[in-house]
Amino acid sequence: MKFTITTREADGITIFDLSGRMSFPDPHVQKVLVERIKEGRKGFVINLVGVSYLDSYGLHDLVSAFSAVKAAGGGLVLLQPNRNVRKTIEITMKNVFEIFDDEAAAIEAVR
Repeated sequence: MKFTITTREADGITIFDLSGRMSFPDPHVQKVLVERIKEGRKGFVINLVGVSYLDSYGLHDLVSAFSAVKAAGGGLVLLQPNRNVRKTIEITMKNVFEIFDDEAAAIEAVR
C-alpha cells in the first residue's frame, strides 16, 4: 500500500492523517511538517490509524518531526496507532511520544 499524507485543521491544530506503510523510502512527515512550522503552526497531531506498518526509517521520520516541532516551541502527539505500530513506538520511544486514542484529547494536549 502506497504511503500517503493528508493534512487538515481542527480547532487551530494541524492534523496529519497518515496511511500505508511507513518504511524506506516513503516517509516525509518531517518535510511537510516543517512547512507548517514556517507558516507559524505550533500544535500537531499525527494520526496513525491508517498506518499498517512502521519500521526504523518511519520511526526516525516521526522522531525528526517531533524534534523539529519541539525546537520551534510547539507540541506534537500521536493518535490511534494500531496494536503493532503502538508496540514498536512503545518499545523504542516510550518516553518521547504521547499516544492518544481520542482525537479531541490529542488536540487538547497540543493546545
